[in-house]
Amino acid sequence: MKVKLAVDTACVGMNSETPLQSQQWLTEKELARHLNVSQRHLVNLRKTGLPHILLGVSVRYKLAEIEAYLCGNRRLSSHVERKRRQVNTNLGGLL
Repeated sequence: MKVKLAVDTACVGMNSETPLQSQQWLTEKELARHLNVSQRHLVNLRKTGLPHILLGVSVRYKLAEIEAYLCGNRRLSSHVERKRRQVNTNLGGLL
């Protein structure tokens, strides 16, 4: 529960754009460039719930929805490290 609250608090100030900017629709190529990921990675993210709309064969992403999705699905690396240490401790230091 603490993790969820920390993520929500960290994302509160994300929507500082004007209403017009938050309503912007991006192509797959534009969003990939914006997020600095490959277009193939966006395809994989769509399969796991990344919000998008299909216009015929074209895919569009609403910038505000993408930011909200990323904020809600954010994982902090410190939690991964803590979990790894717990596994190592449980295995008696074998790792």
